Amino acid sequence: MTVNSGWCINPDCAHPNEPGAADGCQWCGTALLLAGRYRAIHPLQNERHPLASTALFEAIDQSAGNQPKVLKVLCEPSRAKIARLEQEYNVLTLLDAPGKIPSADLDGFFSVPTPSLPVHCLVMEKIAGQPLNQWLEAGNRLSQENALIWLRQLIEIIAIVHDRFYFHRDIKPDNLILQPNGQLALVDFGACRRISETYLVKLRMGETPHYVSPNSSYSITAVGSAGYSPPEQLHGRGVPQSDFFAVARTLVHLLTGRHPAQLPLDESGHLLWRKHPPQVARPLADFLDELQSPSWRKRPSDTEMILQRLNRLPQRIRRYQLLMSTQFRTSAVITGILTAASFMWGVNIWAAYQQLSQARQLAERGAQNQLGGKLELARQNYQRALGLDPNLPEVHQNLALLCQGEGNVPCAIEHYQQALKLTPDNWQVHYNLGNLYDEQGDYSYAERHYTLAMQADNRLAIDAANNLSRINIIKGDYREAALLAAQALKQTNDSVSQAALLKNLGWATLKQSDYGDALRYLQRAKKLDPQRADIYCLLAQAQESQGFEVEAKQSWKNCLRYDSTAGLPEVKAWRERILNRVL
Repeated sequence: MTVNSGWCINPDCAHPNEPGAADGCQWCGTALLLAGRYRAIHPLQNERHPLASTALFEAIDQSAGNQPKVLKVLCEPSRAKIARLEQEYNVLTLLDAPGKIPSADLDGFFSVPTPSLPVHCLVMEKIAGQPLNQWLEAGNRLSQENALIWLRQLIEIIAIVHDRFYFHRDIKPDNLILQPNGQLALVDFGACRRISETYLVKLRMGETPHYVSPNSSYSITAVGSAGYSPPEQLHGRGVPQSDFFAVARTLVHLLTGRHPAQLPLDESGHLLWRKHPPQVARPLADFLDELQSPSWRKRPSDTEMILQRLNRLPQRIRRYQLLMSTQFRTSAVITGILTAASFMWGVNIWAAYQQLSQARQLAERGAQNQLGGKLELARQNYQRALGLDPNLPEVHQNLALLCQGEGNVPCAIEHYQQALKLTPDNWQVHYNLGNLYDEQGDYSYAERHYTLAMQADNRLAIDAANNLSRINIIKGDYREAALLAAQALKQTNDSVSQAALLKNLGWATLKQSDYGDALRYLQRAKKLDPQRADIYCLLAQAQESQGFEVEAKQSWKNCLRYDSTAGLPEVKAWRERILNRVL
């Protein structure tokens, strides 16, 4: 085969890999130059499954300097399948999400004559990267930290699809591509279906929709992939929440390395998977189980709700890890016994041990109730535990978190300070106390505690440095802010932390009128964490300073759109500024 001869796309060709050098296959006569510009180079699958109705090829567009493309060829030209391929083309031209969803070429849907029947084709953008099924086959497993990042990326992609009144119906590792920049892309929209107005009405009325796609002559049928598709979809009654189920099952596969179809179910249809990935904290596992509930009504109603929950999930995980740490489980008893020994001379030591053991049990019960959202029960457990042993630093810390969540600042400060009296080098408490003062705008106290928290030997130190950098910007010390951010940036590989630090670098340089560097820092931050509102608010200001009005307008839209970091006072001020300008 000569270098540029390509591959014959005729599914009935006896020698498709030896088409000859001419524009027509030497064996069957099918055109090799498709639509006057495209040429199939080689199949993307090693061998087409005998039941598969389509074949995928790597292709080039010779009219665009041999730009790489993906060519989907329909091997069984029934009317229904042609209509579905055309609908996939229409969906891809409608969805505008560069780097997240492949675009279809403007004239990318066409047919090619063969000796028997015409072969219909769809030409799409080629997204570089590794499909996640191959990523799994290479022995990779997803960490909890990256699971949160990928889950957010997937939900943001699904939000784009759902906002255009479609749902995908076939989300699984095979249809997800991990790009070199760390961003996931969703491909293969062949099963995608439109959400009709009839569906929306039925959903609001509480009915289970079963409908016919508008502008088509066929009913919605049962499609999907075993292990990833929910019960309602397998019965031909798919809903947008079916995509959430598939996302959760995909995350389970990536976390455990086990195909969901190979994992057992309990009597109510829930997947039994938690014992396989020990790295997954309970709050994340609970959330994934909610997304993959057997009943679609028990899943979150839309992508906006999921994204809001994801904003709170890292803090819940951090709190859970603190509460379930070995230190928490053992220090209550050890500290209590040592304290009791110092003042209970002559008292029955066994009775003292029993009392302190009861305090520990109450403390652990309170932690479980706190994680489960039963806050009043947690408060009662903690107060009873302190009544038995007042020297439990973790209980004081957890009570402080309860008070902080309720906005009871004096109560939170009191218990944080009690915890520090018992454990002065507790960097987590220093960080939490700094965060509390930060929320109140008391930056001098916040700085003091963030500075102490920077002595930690984990991500806590990076977070403290990031927050301290932000406070320096607010106070006008831009050079110190940039120095803190730059130093912390060298010490972390976490993309979320890097994005926050780059945001601060961009903000500090913007304040010093260094617009070029500000743009570069903020663009890098956006790529690492594309859902942070404050990045877009700052990027819009930098773009306006450089005269990029069109780009600035889009950045302001994203500043108003995203909820992450929306509670920060500077973000509220920036949003108010742009809204006042518009109104």
